Amino acid sequence: MARKVHAHRTKPEGDRRGCGGRLRHRGFGYVRRLPSKRWQASYVGPDLARHFAPSTYASKGDAEAWLGAERSRISAGSWAPLAS
Repeated sequence: MARKVHAHRTKPEGDRRGCGGRLRHRGFGYVRRLPSKRWQASYVGPDLARHFAPSTYASKGDAEAWLGAERSRISAGSWAPLAS
């Protein structure tokens, strides 16, 4: 019996699913939903310490926007840890 050969399937542009259909890790930072239904963002900074957003966010997009701004500051060289 001959084996069925599948043609290589390409993913649509922007598809972030990895093997098994699960979403791949984000490129920078971490966003999680809290029991309060709000979103908390954090990342590991250049000092190798985890830094949390100064507040929680009502939407996941807002938390991701904060991460994007922090990543931009790191890339630009203007990053400094937030005051505790």
